[in-house]
Amino acid sequence: MKDVRRIPVQKRSIRYTDKILKATDNLLKTMEFDAVTTNHIAEEAGGSVGGIYRIFPNKYVIFIALLERYVNEVGEAIESFHDEESYPSEEWRDWLFAFVKAFISGYQKNKSFKVLWDGLVTTEYKETLDRIVTQVYLPKSLPIFQRIAPARSKKELKAATAAILLVIRTYANLDSKITQSQGISAAALSREIKAVIYHYVESLID
Repeated sequence: MKDVRRIPVQKRSIRYTDKILKATDNLLKTMEFDAVTTNHIAEEAGGSVGGIYRIFPNKYVIFIALLERYVNEVGEAIESFHDEESYPSEEWRDWLFAFVKAFISGYQKNKSFKVLWDGLVTTEYKETLDRIVTQVYLPKSLPIFQRIAPARSKKELKAATAAILLVIRTYANLDSKITQSQGISAAALSREIKAVIYHYVESLID
């Protein structure tokens, strides 16, 4: 599904677009994904439904635009690891898990992010969601894994990084659901995900 929207260029339109996204963020903190409508968003933003449709064709494209904002915020957190000094090889596990924790916290600290993610994966916009995540996270994460395994080719690292990010994203999505519904501790789940990622990275280094 194409993400078709009008890109605002005038200051007034840019400000209103920002109000729409902030309104949607507020609503998703208290409402279910499917319950949010363009009428709710317009009311929360202090505008009209017609004004929204001049920028966004439907509520799902608003959701995608808001998700892009969240994804870029997490991307900035990931990028901060680029400036860290290289760690000795024997400490790469601690360093890698610090990165994993920073990545996951972007999902877990923002309720609206999790509501959006869980909702969009069940819609025809799932491919758009995956494309956004790949375009933002992969290039920002790749330098981190190049540092861990400098002898590997860029092609190998790109494939490995994509797989590791998939594991982390899956963990971020499942964490709260599993711990709440099945009584599995977050600590136990954290140990399992670390074991999976460490095993994968070890195969790159060896």
